[in-house]
Amino acid sequence: MPFVDNLKIRGSWGQMGAEPYFGGNLAEYQFISSYPFINYVLNDAVVQALYETRVANQNFTWEIGNNTNIGLDVSFLNNRLAVELDYFYNIRERALIAETGLVPQSSGIANKLPPTNKGKMSNRGGEFKVSWSDNVGDISYNLSVNGGYAKTKCFIPASRPVYPSGSAPPANPTEPAVIR
Repeated sequence: MPFVDNLKIRGSWGQMGAEPYFGGNLAEYQFISSYPFINYVLNDAVVQALYETRVANQNFTWEIGNNTNIGLDVSFLNNRLAVELDYFYNIRERALIAETGLVPQSSGIANKLPPTNKGKMSNRGGEFKVSWSDNVGDISYNLSVNGGYAKTKCFIPASRPVYPSGSAPPANPTEPAVIR
């Protein structure tokens, strides 16, 4: 095509693992229980014992991210007018989330349950850039306009809430909640 100076089609796909972060902290040892010491009085004497501060999650694993990108670069008019278009679709699976309501508060471990790898997030969108480069005498200039759009969805499985005595749970309590 005589009016097109440059035409490039780009594409990529990648998969990566991400170390598990939860609540702003690296949660690397959630697969094991933790047992610190505690002091208490027994028969008028101070004794030490171990107590469980976190219940183990044996299925704990890394988050998985799949990233797909497609792009197009085109330049016209002796490379003075350039257009870049990009589309991306990213999906993250096995994100850490806290599940509440799985066991009654009276069990003593309700607030000690580890996060689980059940979260999922998708992010898709596009970006563009249009630029004009030219010379006026000894002065070179470049004008550019760019923009983008992205939409993110988080899929969080519904936790099993605690129902009052005598009430029935919904027909499908494991249907995921979608946050938009």
